[in-house]
Amino acid sequence: MTCGLVTMELHRGDGSLGVFLGVHAGLAMTSIAMCGSEEQKARWLPDLARMDKLGAFALTEPQHGSDSVALETSARRDRDSWVLTGRKRWIGLGSMADLVVVWARNTEDGHVNGFTLLDSIAWCDSLLPGAHGHPARRPRRGPPDLFHGPPGADQDP
Repeated sequence: MTCGLVTMELHRGDGSLGVFLGVHAGLAMTSIAMCGSEEQKARWLPDLARMDKLGAFALTEPQHGSDSVALETSARRDRDSWVLTGRKRWIGLGSMADLVVVWARNTEDGHVNGFTLLDSIAWCDSLLPGAHGHPARRPRRGPPDLFHGPPGADQDP
């Protein structure tokens, strides 16, 4: 209850501050806390909680909004890294974050997985259609740092 009241007051004082904290703590941090490995939690959550690092969140796609069942962004393993291909829209805090939680469909098993990606500006430029003049759907190669999506994310509607 206290958290909800604080969030409400932040939004009342400055809506953009409320959105900032909602994306950082409510989406990026919660995704790692709920779905990440113990190693990922230890690596990222302390710095994110202190705001020494900022987290972004990339789920929404141009054709399907935030419908994780219809997710088209794909991820395929290539030796010890992952190649992500797709487009995202409204990557919350993508222009300033230290890491981005990107949701993509694993081509090996069809499940939705979350990927923590570093260098958010480069990643967001490649995933947002027309962002900063970069072409959309340019494949991006990333480290093998993934976690499984929320329960039911890969279920048929």
